[in-house]
Amino acid sequence: MLACLSLAALHSKVAGLAWVLWLIWSVQEARGRVGEPCSLGDRAALQSTARIWAGGLLIYAMAELLMAWAWHGACCTYTSDVNSHLRLLLSAMATICLVRHLSPWPDMRHHINLAVVLALITGCALVAVSGRNLPSHPIPWAGAMVFLVCVLLPHAGDSSHSMMRRWLYGVGSAMGMAAVVLSQSRGAFVVLAFPIVLMVIHGLRTYSRSLIWVGAACVLAAATLASLTAAPSDPLRLRLAAVEMEQALKTQDFNSSLGARVYLNQLAWHHFSESPWVGVGATQRLALIKNAGLDLPPAQSDALSHVRTLGHVHNQYLHHAMDNGIVGLLGFLALLVCMGWISARLHAIDRVASHQMALITLAHAVGSVSNVNLAHNYYALMWGLCTGLVFLQALAATRTDQRTAPLQTGSQPKHQHP
Repeated sequence: MLACLSLAALHSKVAGLAWVLWLIWSVQEARGRVGEPCSLGDRAALQSTARIWAGGLLIYAMAELLMAWAWHGACCTYTSDVNSHLRLLLSAMATICLVRHLSPWPDMRHHINLAVVLALITGCALVAVSGRNLPSHPIPWAGAMVFLVCVLLPHAGDSSHSMMRRWLYGVGSAMGMAAVVLSQSRGAFVVLAFPIVLMVIHGLRTYSRSLIWVGAACVLAAATLASLTAAPSDPLRLRLAAVEMEQALKTQDFNSSLGARVYLNQLAWHHFSESPWVGVGATQRLALIKNAGLDLPPAQSDALSHVRTLGHVHNQYLHHAMDNGIVGLLGFLALLVCMGWISARLHAIDRVASHQMALITLAHAVGSVSNVNLAHNYYALMWGLCTGLVFLQALAATRTDQRTAPLQTGSQPKHQHP
């Protein structure tokens, strides 16, 4: 599974194989007894926390299916999101099995991190060679790379690792950030703020020295973004985004990436305002997009030709609000709340795992503003795998032989109690 994960950036089928092996692994472990050696209290806490993850996904999926039934939609074909829900739920169930039954082997966290490092390096090499011709749509592909960075980056600041390993994890995280930048997927650029986020979290505990590092990181990040934006080639496409946004608002020409998003967000908000409780349904939403501007004069209709080629509103929040109203939106927000709750609960077990989950929550919350990532199976596969890896690394951190000093060997007690 880890070998497939290390190559998951190269092809969606490899990521799918890693996901299948994740499920098979969980079934194999479930056939045995409860795993050892771990602190039983921490294992129980991890199990209950993993159930929160599964519960949040179930609430989200049930809200979608309930509204599909209400709108007389085909329960398994009305939207590709259903496939993503199924993959995420199966990943969560496998995670629960592994947390309950797996006996973590020595140095398991490092082995997982090595697979993630290789995945980020291969992803960076792939996007450097292929550009935006990637195994999946560039936006969800970049989102998957962000999830891998979420898993790896907190270990770069963990003092329990050796300095060599921390440098390795830091370089791997930097390669992942470079892969996201090279993909030109602006919705995933939140990954550039992750070092600052982590240093702010540390700053809450150690104010004086950490705040200096936070200030230095902010200045460095601002200088880097400014230099990349001012570059003649506009590698981040930030100036292009500003031009497209201005053109869409001034000339009402929506035949661009940002222009289409402006129109679709306005369309979704308009219909959500008219039907806030239950929305208009997925079928009606798709019809509104496909028929956008067809009843207008030719010049105005041509300005919406790019919009008519799309299938969703490129905003996960407005997508659910337009389709299913407040019911669907609350289902999605409930999942984000559960993810934040998981991060808070993990802090009592393993600080690194808590930071990993906080970054995953932030990545999904911010990435959902500019795209409906769950319309792509690759994103769901990598999200489920990376969240499962967070729990496995938290489980590995509870190994009793890592928390306590090794016992002295040699002499044995004279009396053994039954």
